[in-house]
Amino acid sequence: MEWCWHYKKITKKHSVKQVKNRDKLKIKEIENFGYKPYIIKDMGKFDKKFVEEQFKIFLENIND
Repeated sequence: MEWCWHYKKITKKHSVKQVKNRDKLKIKEIENFGYKPYIIKDMGKFDKKFVEEQFKIFLENIND
């Protein structure tokens, strides 16, 4: 599983490698505080229906 929120270059100055490293640090901090990260891989443009569906799945998972 890839533990990052960013997958592709967004601007010329954007460093995906640097952002992925920061993402890994964030995940580590979440886990250090005893939480399990919940990551949704969204490779498309903003889609309200997708966000609502994923939030519903998230809520179902935290209630298990």
